[in-house]
Amino acid sequence: MQFKKFKSLDNIERRIALLSGHVYLIGPDWQNIPEFAWKDCYAAGCMSDDMITKAVYINKEESGVVERLNNKAHQKVEMEALFKGWVVENKLENFDAKGKPKMIPTSEYMGFRVPNKLRDEVWFDMVKNGRV
Repeated sequence: MQFKKFKSLDNIERRIALLSGHVYLIGPDWQNIPEFAWKDCYAAGCMSDDMITKAVYINKEESGVVERLNNKAHQKVEMEALFKGWVVENKLENFDAKGKPKMIPTSEYMGFRVPNKLRDEVWFDMVKNGRV
């Protein structure tokens, strides 16, 4: 007899009652369930351990997705420090008429052409959360 580990997707305990008389309570912890109950577990909103694979993460890591996300997070931190420095040093020439950091000085300091979306995301997050 084959077994798979199942758990509830939303951490709410699910009651699986089969016509054979078998009853399973599947909650947030993994439980071994025999093959004859698998379809009922899936139907009740449970997931099996074979649905989660390291291959997805490994493929993303190999393709550079993880590295790009880490680089973007690092760039955001560096850009925020840059903007804070400009505010502290009162470098008004680096800000436009609306009060946003200008693209050219930002890109020159960062060493690459910073997309407007990234610059705005960092700046508006700083303003919104009072870090400026």
